[in-house]
Amino acid sequence: MEILFSKEAESDVIDIARYISDDNPAVAAEVFDMVWNTSQLLASMPEIGTPIDSLLDTSELGQEIQEILNAAPLLKGMRRFPVKKFRKLIIWYNVKNNALHVERVLHGSQDIPVIFASMFT
Repeated sequence: MEILFSKEAESDVIDIARYISDDNPAVAAEVFDMVWNTSQLLASMPEIGTPIDSLLDTSELGQEIQEILNAAPLLKGMRRFPVKKFRKLIIWYNVKNNALHVERVLHGSQDIPVIFASMFT
């Protein structure tokens, strides 16, 4: 299966590596490898990621995610999966036309609902 990174996902990985490189350039380089390795794993087993719908609950985050899904139905098939060795980095992806589309690579501490909402405004 082909792996395609959105411009946003490419920028995400570069920004994360740049941030880490201030403290540890070797680890920053490893981020690129681990994102790629995890993407290859997802391409071979795309169902292992958790569907975005699993974030829907009664919490404030769940309500925000539901509002975003209602406004942006393209996110309905989105899944998430942590990057190997960097578990706080999450790959957000879809599978379309026999290709893995990596939409974003985000740190778990980022405001995910705001980031996704900004993708569609």
